[in-house]
Amino acid sequence: MECAAGGFRALQSHVKAVKGNLPQCEGDTDETERSGVDGKNNLDASENAQQGNQDPLWEQQRQLRVLRSKAAFSKDQQMLKARERSIRSIENTLNEEMARVAEKSQNLDARILEITRLEARLHEALLLQEQKTAREPQEAEPSPAISDIAEREAVLDLRIKEVMLAKVQIDAKEKHIQAKERILSEKEVELATFEKGLERKDRERQQADMRFKLLEEKLLATHAEQMTVVENVKAELETRQSQLDERETQLAYREHATKAKVVALNQLQQIISQEHERSLLAQEDYLARGLYLQEETIVLKEQKEKCHRQEQLLKPPSAEAQNSEVSVVKIPLYMAA
Repeated sequence: MECAAGGFRALQSHVKAVKGNLPQCEGDTDETERSGVDGKNNLDASENAQQGNQDPLWEQQRQLRVLRSKAAFSKDQQMLKARERSIRSIENTLNEEMARVAEKSQNLDARILEITRLEARLHEALLLQEQKTAREPQEAEPSPAISDIAEREAVLDLRIKEVMLAKVQIDAKEKHIQAKERILSEKEVELATFEKGLERKDRERQQADMRFKLLEEKLLATHAEQMTVVENVKAELETRQSQLDERETQLAYREHATKAKVVALNQLQQIISQEHERSLLAQEDYLARGLYLQEETIVLKEQKEKCHRQEQLLKPPSAEAQNSEVSVVKIPLYMAA
């Protein structure tokens, strides 16, 4: 019983020591994880600063990375849930083993009490027999009391052997219980390490949640900025489209006006060409008439000169007549020119 109680006390002290060492290990792991997270955040910030204003392919790649991180995070959660289930099953088995060990220890305590009672009875019987043998005189022939004492001694020897066998069995069971206690302590250590790993994974999951939330907020902010930029671009495109439509209408109006002007110019050119032809014809007619009149005037002048000469030949010459002839001759020459 003392061995079993000592084993359970050692197991409890070991579990308490492991639980006491948990915060220190967690603090160390927290510091290392914080340093790793700070490095990752610095790298993410540098990458975002370098690739912030690049083409949309980088945004798509970042979204793919976010989706992959989501998938990995879901896988980690599934693994954590499976590990939690396995830990719960292990804890249940440990509790069952502890209950069995407690029952066995109680049974061993009861049997040890029975053995101690039997030993006490044996000692009492041996003392009584020794007292009886000392009081009664020794006889040559064995009396029935002596035969009863021999039988009792044989029975006591058998009981002592049974007690020794029971002690051996109890020792073997105690060794088996100690081995189980060692196994349980090892399992407790494994559970403590596994709990540390689970706590570390939980912290990593929380940090991943924080990073995921930050990335989601950044993506929402960038999406809002891009949507504002897209809306501004749409407004600019609409204004430009309206301006282009106005210019197209103006160009169509100008084209129609130029076509009308071209038609009017063609008509005017035709009219001008017709008028020019008419003027040319009129000029030719006028010139022909002028030539005809000039020829007629020349012929008339020649006839007049002939007539005048004939008259002069018929009349005597005088100074006035000569002057008049000179003036008459000059006028037709000037008119002819």
